[in-house]
Amino acid sequence: MLWLQADERLEKKEKLELKKSELAIERERIKALFTIISDLRHIQLSKMYFKTDAAFKDFLTTLPSYSGDAKKDKQERRWKVTKRKPGEIPAWKKKRLAEQASESLQ
Repeated sequence: MLWLQADERLEKKEKLELKKSELAIERERIKALFTIISDLRHIQLSKMYFKTDAAFKDFLTTLPSYSGDAKKDKQERRWKVTKRKPGEIPAWKKKRLAEQASESLQ
């Protein structure tokens, strides 16, 4: 008699575990659908023209589904202003001159 009861309880437990996993999958699907719908709503509310790629990337960080540090990412994308000494050649110009020199050697 004990064996039958134990077997029935194990069977119920297995059914509960299966149901639990199915519900977890369903919850993930609903979460994904919610983020997609919230993104679409956000895009619809702010129909705008982006003049630069940076402005577009800034907009993407405002989407509800964005899962990063928007403020930090925005600062990394901005131009960095560095003060040069008089007569110092900027890094971008040095790079371009080096490329031109390597091209002329070939």
